[in-house]
Amino acid sequence: MSGPNGGATPRGGAPGGACAPGRPLDAAGQAAALSSAHAFPGVFPVVVIARHEPGFEQRLLALVVELQAGAPHSLSRRASRGGTYVSYRLQLHVSSAEEAVARRARFAALEQVVLCL
Repeated sequence: MSGPNGGATPRGGAPGGACAPGRPLDAAGQAAALSSAHAFPGVFPVVVIARHEPGFEQRLLALVVELQAGAPHSLSRRASRGGTYVSYRLQLHVSSAEEAVARRARFAALEQVVLCL
């Protein structure tokens, strides 16, 4: 997919991960925005909404363990009313806004992910 300025549009989001249409943010812009709203190092929330498919939760958990490398984290899940989608709420300990942006991008790249916040 391509955004209005020719940049890639991530699944489930505006170009560059921006919330406002026509205002794309690159990774550095996202990190700057996060730095103004969150204290780092610290706990960073991520919501992953994915299609309910066999094996996805195990792949997600494996990625969380890989990325966290022993750092504290938690995960809760909730299925949609019809059972088509599952929302995973992650609490990750990250050292910087740049690390938070990079981790969220890794989760968003998983095939079954529809939206990553």
